[in-house]
Amino acid sequence: MRLWRVAAALALVAPGCATAPLAPDPTVNLWGQWKIVAVDGQPTGASRNFNFELNPTYGVAQFGCNKGSGSYVIRDGWFVGGDHWIITAASCLNREDWLDFEHKGFNILSKPLAIERRANGAIRLRNRLGSIKLRRP
Repeated sequence: MRLWRVAAALALVAPGCATAPLAPDPTVNLWGQWKIVAVDGQPTGASRNFNFELNPTYGVAQFGCNKGSGSYVIRDGWFVGGDHWIITAASCLNREDWLDFEHKGFNILSKPLAIERRANGAIRLRNRLGSIKLRRP
């Protein structure tokens, strides 16, 4: 009986902690150059080493020292394609934070992402693995 009460209490609290539902926006145009300003809510500093670019035939993402590139598809507000991108393997000496961004960023890109419009012209790419926030340079 006690276990049931704990489960019931967790059920009441859990919805307040839940992530907002994905809200893909098919009107967002992702083509062109972007700065990656946050990965999973953690600010990157948006330096010259955090970039995202989509051209008609391929895309490129840079999270710190390494870049990934390849083909992609955008349909109905969803970005799909990062799972087959080729990623460079440069070393990031003394930049453990960049390595964390790379691991998280490329992992997030590996699954379909909802393209969401945010305040002040920002865009968020989001799925169950996390999010990537973009701004125009």
